[in-house]
Amino acid sequence: MRTSQKLIPLMALCLFSLAETKAQVCPDPPPQTSGVHRFRQEGESFDIPITVAGCNAVALDLRWANGRNNGSNFAVTFLDFDNRPIYTKVLFGFLSGTFQFPFASFNSEPWLGSGSMYALPAKVTIQAVSPFYAPSAISYTVTRASGRPRPKLDESIAMSLRTVPSKVLAQSSGRGATPESLAYRLEEVTLAEAVEMESYGAQENIERAFRLTLSGALPAKFDLIWIGDAALPVLWRNGSREAGTLIFDSSVLRDGAEMFVSNSDGTQMSALAERLKLPDSLKNEILPKAENRNTVVSISRGVRVIGETRQPLVQIELKTARPFPARDSVLQLQIGKRFFRSELSGDLSGRILTLTLTPEMFAELKQGAEIIAFFDKPDRSGLSGGNIWCFGRLDKGMLRD
Repeated sequence: MRTSQKLIPLMALCLFSLAETKAQVCPDPPPQTSGVHRFRQEGESFDIPITVAGCNAVALDLRWANGRNNGSNFAVTFLDFDNRPIYTKVLFGFLSGTFQFPFASFNSEPWLGSGSMYALPAKVTIQAVSPFYAPSAISYTVTRASGRPRPKLDESIAMSLRTVPSKVLAQSSGRGATPESLAYRLEEVTLAEAVEMESYGAQENIERAFRLTLSGALPAKFDLIWIGDAALPVLWRNGSREAGTLIFDSSVLRDGAEMFVSNSDGTQMSALAERLKLPDSLKNEILPKAENRNTVVSISRGVRVIGETRQPLVQIELKTARPFPARDSVLQLQIGKRFFRSELSGDLSGRILTLTLTPEMFAELKQGAEIIAFFDKPDRSGLSGGNIWCFGRLDKGMLRD
């Protein structure tokens, strides 16, 4: 038989094995292996599986609580898929102790192989070795994570939630409604699987969203739905009497908040007849968010001199630890329901932003209004991810000469 003919069955076997490997998916949630083993005699051993198809092993944690005069040493041996030893470590198993073997470490760990031969262990064997004095016991936990990264939140995921089944959380009571009144309905939607959302520079896993639907005599043209100072882009419309959006960042839901609709720059605004009323169960779950490394540095009075004209002004200086990147779109600042673009200036580091206003413009701003910087659109739903910077609330008491 020719060598090439001998290779054909081997290649077919390799391809079949590869197909099987690709089909393996880590269960959700990833399985954790834990237990307690009590040794009856010296030389006794047991195995702990490390690798589970499709899952990433994170760490092996060992714990023991034996006495001063009872216990044993434990020989912990890591083996590869061919049952060959990779590394052995002997642990002193008297009294109480713990030891962790990390598998997701950036450091070079001997139980992960040596040199260029990286090998994630397939299993671990623990053997009771001398000295041995019964009773001797050890507990173990293997922590695992999904080998498949979570999907990133995007508009396609959001749009797929428009019509999925939901649970109604709150809606307009209808009291005092007129034919021109706008009504709201807030529903909770469970995602088919958890997704990863970027929120103020950090990653967050979410498993639910909130669908907000407005109905009634909607304005002929509007782009934003407001909950307090949080602007939410309209994601869909059903004719002229219904429109809605999705909320992934639950911190924008505030009990008793006024609700509005407006055009894209907030200059034409209409209020809903009723404020948002949340059920107690949801109110207790929602926590306010803050981007702690963003600050309002100062609010100060100044003067701009143009020839012989002295123009008074107020400057608000903001600082961020998350630099504003260079973009084709213009960075904007939102304070309350006012948007500012031409009044903004920055520095070369991309960390300092200065808003220059006339005293009259500053006076119109509300005490406690939220301060948000953004690219593209003022989207507080969670869909815009890293394009939103939060600077807390305006404290007009910071104004200094």
